[in-house]
Amino acid sequence: MREDADIGVPLLQLTATDQDAGDNGRVQFIICDKSANASSETELVAVAVDTGWLTTATELDYETVHQVPTL
Repeated sequence: MREDADIGVPLLQLTATDQDAGDNGRVQFIICDKSANASSETELVAVAVDTGWLTTATELDYETVHQVPTL
């Protein structure tokens, strides 16, 4: 991923299935950081709830964040 990538650039699409039918089989995606030291660094990416598309959520800046935090 280039550092000068625009916000909203697709990175990858998550997929999941549920064998239930109708609304009971509906899958939604969220990113959840349950660590005690959560910070704005964990908001580098966003996920579309219904489609699972993972996208950039902010401008990327290598000088500020050198690696993606572990969630």
